[in-house]
Amino acid sequence: MKRLALYLLFLAPTVCFSQVDKAIQAYKAKDYNTALTEWNQLLANGMRGADLYYNIGNTYTGLKEYPQAILYYRKALKWDPNCAACIKNLKIAESAAGIETFELPEFKLFRIYKSILLSLQAFHWFMLFVLAVSIGIAGYLFKDKMPLSLQSIRLVLLFACISLLLAVHRDSIRNEQNGFVLLQASPLYLSPDPGSSKKDDLKAGLYLQIKDQIQGWIKVQTTELDFGWIELNKGARVIL
Repeated sequence: MKRLALYLLFLAPTVCFSQVDKAIQAYKAKDYNTALTEWNQLLANGMRGADLYYNIGNTYTGLKEYPQAILYYRKALKWDPNCAACIKNLKIAESAAGIETFELPEFKLFRIYKSILLSLQAFHWFMLFVLAVSIGIAGYLFKDKMPLSLQSIRLVLLFACISLLLAVHRDSIRNEQNGFVLLQASPLYLSPDPGSSKKDDLKAGLYLQIKDQIQGWIKVQTTELDFGWIELNKGARVIL
């Protein structure tokens, strides 16, 4: 739970390494407020990444601010859905916040497609597209010199099209802004009006899907497929 992901080798040269070191040392010393200040300064400087979000989530966990920790673990998973440590710590934070997760079973074909889609970032899928197109074009232009049959060239171009579609889908998942984490406990209202009927009481840390928005209200779907309205200022979107 307390593992601190180091990402110094991936930082831009302009980042102040002493600031990163200060955050790490503060975290190790359990001075979580100082560590959080330093991590947030990195965010303010434009740094992004699964490891940074993961570190912030761990720091909020150290402060026992579990809804904030859940928010940042989910941001880390939005960046890297295959982060095993993020998944583990998210479950721990949700348990500490009293959140019971409910997931509908997925069809086998959808699980296979999802695992393939999330195995690479959008950039990598796009690079595969470029590579496949380059091979296909070269194979066609130099078919007399390259040992590629017409059928092979067609298969390569088909792979290129699939890679492009996966790149677009992967990018849309990363950039979608419908995820929402409650940072404060909130009633779930029947309509966007505090005077309307209350359908349920939602716990802080609960993950929701935004379906609609009217001024300062959002219509949400819970993990149990219930719908209702909450005030927008009760939480934060899971965006990078």
